[in-house]
Amino acid sequence: MQNVLCDLCGEDQVRELAVINSARIVKCMQCGLGYVNPRESPDVLARIDEEYYGDGKIIEEVSHFNVGSTRLFLHTLKLISRCRPSGRLLDIGSGGGFFLKLAREYGYTAFGVEVDEDGCVVARRHGGLNIVHGTIFSAQFDTAFFDAVTLLNVLEHIESPSALLKEVSRVLKPGGVLVVTVPNLLFGLVLLRCYDFVTTVHRVRDFRNDFGVFHVPEHHYFFTPATLRAMLAELGFQSIKVTNAIPINNPGFPVWTAFKYLSYWVSSVVTVAAAGALIPNYSITVTARRP
Repeated sequence: MQNVLCDLCGEDQVRELAVINSARIVKCMQCGLGYVNPRESPDVLARIDEEYYGDGKIIEEVSHFNVGSTRLFLHTLKLISRCRPSGRLLDIGSGGGFFLKLAREYGYTAFGVEVDEDGCVVARRHGGLNIVHGTIFSAQFDTAFFDAVTLLNVLEHIESPSALLKEVSRVLKPGGVLVVTVPNLLFGLVLLRCYDFVTTVHRVRDFRNDFGVFHVPEHHYFFTPATLRAMLAELGFQSIKVTNAIPINNPGFPVWTAFKYLSYWVSSVVTVAAAGALIPNYSITVTARRP
């Protein structure tokens, strides 16, 4: 285990939010970024990711997660097309390549990077997909090569989100668009308070890791609209816009899917009423432009 500094502001003053699956989730007192601290060393985290994505999980992701994510994927492509209707698109954390396939059908020259080798194999079955086994760092793309980059439910898994976004800025063309979707820490905190209230009344099993927001040890960071906006602004991104993310259907879990859709519609009303100052949805989508 090793202590880590805040990836946004570099400070080490934190407040504990919760302990889930033996992982201590904290909030930076300076900027508000949520993260796991202390956490496993990088080699252990790599093994955890390998175990998480291995054993046929990518196949399951192709048949369930990708199908359930179709509306999110199509919405992401519409967001990109408003700024960049064509060109090269890079999807980081491509899984089984379903989003890349849709992007290609939408008219983009689609590229992907995926750390799981089995995921790359599955993606290549779609035919003609340019997917690299590894990370954006190991891929060594040329500077200003892409018109658009997507990070869909990926950034929360990264060891250093700021380092990744810096590399994204390098490979994006001037005026290129970035789309990021992450779980929303604000939503997770509301559920934590509800859980705390329920446990004071009646003993229930610890289901906090089931929230998705606090899915540890796979999730390392927990963003709010403000912290993600601040991280992108710090790296020079412009025209940053935060919106409610389209819910992902969870086949086999209709109640959870219904709850996420309820969250989406309630949050949409609240967001409009608050003039965008409050977004309590389960997850958020952020679009930004490289200057």
